[in-house]
Amino acid sequence: MCGICGIYDYGGQEPVDKEVLVKMNSRLIHRGPEGEGYYMKEKVGLAHRRLKIIDVETGDQPMSNEDESIWIVFNGMIYNYMELRENLENKGHRFKTKSDTEVIIHLYEEHGTQCLDYLRGMFAFGIWDEREEKLFLARDRVGKKPLVYMELNGKFVFASEIKALLEFPEYRVDVDWFGVALFFAYDYWIPWPYSIFKGIRKLEPGTFLIVHKNGRIRKEKYWVPNFHVKSKAKDEELIEDLYCLIDESVRLRLRSDVPLGALLSGGVDSSSVVAITRDYIPEVSTFSLGFGDGEKVDEEFIRAKKISSRFKTKHHEVIFTSGHLKYLPIMILNHDEPFANITSLYIWFLTKFVKESGTTVILSGNGPDEVFLGYSSGYRLKIEEIIHEVIQIFPKEIFSILPDGALKERILRRSLPYHKMLSSGIRKKFNDNISRLFSPEMTQLQYECIGDLLERVYLESQSQNLLDGYSYSALMLTYAHGLTANTDASAMANAVEIRSPFLDHKIIEFAASLPVNMKVKGFSEKGCKYIVKKTMERKVPKKILDVKKFGFGYNILWPDLLLRKYGAQTRQFLLQGEWIKSRLLRKDYVEGLFACSNRELAKNGMQVLRLLALEIWFQIYVLNKRSEEIGILQESNGTDK
Repeated sequence: MCGICGIYDYGGQEPVDKEVLVKMNSRLIHRGPEGEGYYMKEKVGLAHRRLKIIDVETGDQPMSNEDESIWIVFNGMIYNYMELRENLENKGHRFKTKSDTEVIIHLYEEHGTQCLDYLRGMFAFGIWDEREEKLFLARDRVGKKPLVYMELNGKFVFASEIKALLEFPEYRVDVDWFGVALFFAYDYWIPWPYSIFKGIRKLEPGTFLIVHKNGRIRKEKYWVPNFHVKSKAKDEELIEDLYCLIDESVRLRLRSDVPLGALLSGGVDSSSVVAITRDYIPEVSTFSLGFGDGEKVDEEFIRAKKISSRFKTKHHEVIFTSGHLKYLPIMILNHDEPFANITSLYIWFLTKFVKESGTTVILSGNGPDEVFLGYSSGYRLKIEEIIHEVIQIFPKEIFSILPDGALKERILRRSLPYHKMLSSGIRKKFNDNISRLFSPEMTQLQYECIGDLLERVYLESQSQNLLDGYSYSALMLTYAHGLTANTDASAMANAVEIRSPFLDHKIIEFAASLPVNMKVKGFSEKGCKYIVKKTMERKVPKKILDVKKFGFGYNILWPDLLLRKYGAQTRQFLLQGEWIKSRLLRKDYVEGLFACSNRELAKNGMQVLRLLALEIWFQIYVLNKRSEEIGILQESNGTDK
């Protein structure tokens, strides 16, 4: 687990300035506080910050092959590196370290860009190929490890995080308005490949990029799970196959030369990971986050304690209270962009405690809800599919006789192909936000392509039904903010590595091969994520398997906190903020968000959180304020009215 960055000056005559690279690398020290390294050669510079997890003694980077014609900087973990190494040694490759990093170098020597097909893990890396004078960048299949880049004045610059790119002296911060539009269309974040910084892009998951010596850039998708071929095996066989995959995935993720533990929320997924981990490790440290002043009882926190007792783990608990919302600027700083998934703050808070307890690697239950359709949306999508099929029976012209209104709009939306049906919701959300929130100057910006990204990702799956296409889109795009972007940025801010067994690509490919009724049985929430629950019956108590799905931190009513308890502070911060001062946001609309009924609380609270994220981002990255200078949501005497 590390931070990486690099510069390829393919159009220049002067060597890369090491001082610039050192400044870039220093911005990644939180990702790798235990060492740094550099490779400099004429037009190329590579840099690395190290968090020591595997091969603590000899795994320093940048690392090269035997004749130093290939150099790598690597962030992540290759879980099957031992098996790959043995195979490579049998082919005559010689190793000088015990690290997983060196395995990638020799795989690249053996297979070129197809080395990616052999890797089982989470990764982002840059390889400099001296012989061919090309830079090869790659990102893991679902984007667990970040990689951002820009091309500027004949130079290609890349890094683990945007903050490192901002140290490149030729770059000037400028807002990408399409990125702002995407933020309000996709709710929580600015999805890859876009960013809020003009000229800066994120490499998509399952994608590699090559920069040639003439400056030509080739970008290619190397992985999409196959949803076409469905298994014909019996239910019992599929359940056994899934258990073997989960067991193997957990076992591989226990490879570490430093202390390792697991997150335990009290739900099905984290309990499953802890149960299997306990088969391999006699004493497991588990960590749970509770919510101290929520209005609802934190049932998952209570269940986590019971699960810990059942599996005899060394359990640690930490409490998040409403007062900790004052750390919202840190959440934005961790992501370098406006980010409105509040669970990011929870994960940062919990992993800060994890690190202070002496643990560096933790396993997580992330993934099954997206991969196996665990949310209530699973059975609702089955109903949508039936409605869609019924509507297709009628000629579209017949709907024109319906009176204009919500009913006609819903019917017409459901008459569209699945990818258009889903993207129409994104477009509507964007249009509503633009018309209500932004000033007339901004509303002139018409982004007809705002839903194209979702359509493109959905069509990549080549799925034959709505549920498969939705599952792939959720995994790779619409829910990726909570799965991958969220966990990496929040945990690595504390130099903690999160490993997610359920996001192993072999499990995802297995899920893609399943008939829909093995993922969602019947038409109720209880039937969602069916095969995972059936598979884990042998390990996890039935009471846990049958419990209703709750979101992380569900009992802390943060919309109420933002609009009521801290309402006066939040309102003042936004109304005195730069976006309203610049007349980009409508002041009357922002004021109206705080004068809402209880029914509108959740929706308005989400909008206020987006606006807070946008304003905080502007103050940190455009006005160059330090995060601690932005004083919002401090405890007050009494309740704001």
